[in-house]
Amino acid sequence: MLKNKRSVTRFCLPFMIKCLSCNEYIGKNKRFNTKQEEILEEKYYGIKTYRFIFKCTNCSSILSIKTDPKNGKYSTDKGCINISTSIENNKDEFLENSKNIEQIKEDMKMLLSIEQKNKKYNKTT
Repeated sequence: MLKNKRSVTRFCLPFMIKCLSCNEYIGKNKRFNTKQEEILEEKYYGIKTYRFIFKCTNCSSILSIKTDPKNGKYSTDKGCINISTSIENNKDEFLENSKNIEQIKEDMKMLLSIEQKNKKYNKTT
């Protein structure tokens, strides 16, 4: 049976995360002493995938992040979620909604001007 090789590594968080146990936010670039292990089951075209295991700064629950060689990024693994991606998704949704609101405002102005023209026309007849 193959064993995962673990080594202690100094690791800097690549994005903001939230602990699922205590809801503590841990900021980007926070440094941790992590246990780095190779994930033997996951490889992408022969590129090794690694998992970094560390503890929450507030509640000491175990969190882990792993490498994602397919996308050239990191992804959350256990005990935490990536806040940065949810913020980006919310920002895109907000921008889309604000464009819709601007369109609705323009439509309302047009309807009001038509209504005012109709009132003037009805007064003259």
